[in-house]
Amino acid sequence: MKKLIFILLCFSLLTFGSSARIIEVAPAGAWGIIGISGGSAVAEAPSWEIDNDFSGTYATDWTTVSGSFSYSSGELLFPNTGTTIYNTDFTNAFQQYAKVKVVDASEDYMDFYFRVIYANETAYKLLIRVSTNTVSWFDGDTWGTQQLVEGPVAFTTNTYVGAEIYGTGTDTEARVWAWASDPGARANWDTGYTSKTVMTNNPSHAYNTAVTFGLGSTDNWGTFLLDDLQAGSAAAP
Repeated sequence: MKKLIFILLCFSLLTFGSSARIIEVAPAGAWGIIGISGGSAVAEAPSWEIDNDFSGTYATDWTTVSGSFSYSSGELLFPNTGTTIYNTDFTNAFQQYAKVKVVDASEDYMDFYFRVIYANETAYKLLIRVSTNTVSWFDGDTWGTQQLVEGPVAFTTNTYVGAEIYGTGTDTEARVWAWASDPGARANWDTGYTSKTVMTNNPSHAYNTAVTFGLGSTDNWGTFLLDDLQAGSAAAP
């Protein structure tokens, strides 16, 4: 009997070991969804690869794809509709993440773009909609036109929002957080948040190697003002 218990215990450790991570939607009760997917703990980059307080020169830092982005009093001013990509690429593709302070959110839509292939206009897009407190994950051509999945996220003016793409192929995850104050380093993002969503799907387009990052908007009215962008990447653990 003791041998049987020992064998079952070993099997359980092999099957449900430390490689699993929880897929969560928080605060609890927002959707009440909890699941488990395979994978490893979040890897960490040694420092920010993008650290931009929008006090420099816009044209030096960014390339405008559409719209008319600009720096205004040390903040990034969004146009009604547009896309801009950062001129410095991430080092790694596996894990890419960014956070930014939302100074003004009178416009309804804000986009994070990860794994951008500029020449092909392809990307993973995380579209945050203020009026509905939702985030949608898109992939596909023309800067992400195919919606994969939607989840909840809630933030207000003068708070921080962060986003991340983690993994490759059918194991890719999209993660979005909101915080009342700056959470600091990526290692701190999972503590003290006011909202968090992790979305999983089987992307029809597996963008596994691209390292360009972008921001954008897909609304036709209002403005977004952003400050204190920090972003980084890490290789697979």
